[in-house]
Amino acid sequence: MITEPTTEAAAPKPSVSYHRWLQTPVAVGAAYFAYNVAIPNVPIEKLRLPQSVLSILVIASTLVFMFLLLWVPRAIIAREWNTAKCIQGALLFGVLWAVTTFAWHAKHTYHVRPSIRGLMLAVSLAFFGALLSRIVREAKMLLPIALVAMVIDVLGAMMPRGFTRDIYEQHPGVIPSFSVPMPGIGSLEPISYVGPGDALFIAFFFGIVQRYRLNMSGTFWMMFGLLSAAMLAVNAGVGNIAALLPMGIAVIVANFRYFKFDRSEMFAMIYAGILAVVLAAGFFAFSHKQFFGKKPSPARAQGTLPLQQTAPSAKKN
Repeated sequence: MITEPTTEAAAPKPSVSYHRWLQTPVAVGAAYFAYNVAIPNVPIEKLRLPQSVLSILVIASTLVFMFLLLWVPRAIIAREWNTAKCIQGALLFGVLWAVTTFAWHAKHTYHVRPSIRGLMLAVSLAFFGALLSRIVREAKMLLPIALVAMVIDVLGAMMPRGFTRDIYEQHPGVIPSFSVPMPGIGSLEPISYVGPGDALFIAFFFGIVQRYRLNMSGTFWMMFGLLSAAMLAVNAGVGNIAALLPMGIAVIVANFRYFKFDRSEMFAMIYAGILAVVLAAGFFAFSHKQFFGKKPSPARAQGTLPLQQTAPSAKKN
């Protein structure tokens, strides 16, 4: 059941309005699209830049991409659209994502399709995350939700029998279509992807923080810092990282002063968390045995996990 916060549950709106640029989703989307189109067209082959300069460019491009990726749901959440508009937005941009993914194959648009597809998916998931955040009835529930999500994502994405890991290892073809790509510089293919669940939870967490007037500024910048560090670590080759791990840490640390539980609530939270993790682990083990028992062939095993690096390759002309 989706409910609006009651007068007692939600804190009063702040007296100081947010910056105008945070309340313009169209401008944010345009900036995201322009950046994602421009970066792949940087002529790095002609410039013949030294490795040190290329490394700096990769770091800078990663930081800009992560900022824009967080800025999109932040701008949508700041509008505080009602339930009906969130549903409409999720459906509209979901349909546009499906069209650009499965029905749009014009050759002359090859270089812009990934950017449009990634933007449509990010916006659709932002609306969906905002919608789901309305289910949460109390601000302090953000703590157990973040903790459980972190553990489940680690089990699913980083453990050998995790469902997400199995999907991405045995069906790597789903990665470009169902994830948000981080554009590669110049002629390189996207070197990293942000999974749909990660993009969804960014908006979900932002929605709760915005709705109950928690520490939005601290949440945004801490999430930006930790997710950027995780993405840079992945691009450096340290291995796959479950994005909800740094994301959950950011949400908890930035809003820790709002989490106050009595003794009974603490025990109920612990029991519910343990049950959720056990059920998730059981599902991962079952799905691995029933659906992913066979090891993928070397040709099909080349893929990526959420926030994991792919092997760079030259774009097709």
